[in-house]
Amino acid sequence: MQYYEWQDLLDSAAQKNEPPFLLILDGLEDPRNFGAILRTAEAAGAHGVIIPKRRSVQVNDTVRRTSTGAADLVPVAQVANVNEIIKRLKKMGIWV
Repeated sequence: MQYYEWQDLLDSAAQKNEPPFLLILDGLEDPRNFGAILRTAEAAGAHGVIIPKRRSVQVNDTVRRTSTGAADLVPVAQVANVNEIIKRLKKMGIWV
């Protein structure tokens, strides 16, 4: 699985001339829930999903199966500190 940088998700939205639509997940442990969230994110047109590098489920085979292909379509970024990213997004004027 290729993880993206969180700034790449913002760039993707900017290239489409759209306001960023991101999901930020923290503490998610169930891979089936993550797969379902990725399915929903893809259907809703999200530009990506941000997850922490630790203490969270990562994209694995169960997530891929449950997502029914959305894991390959929705960019996922890993970050060291979710709270720091939220602060940065707010400073950039992005509604969180």
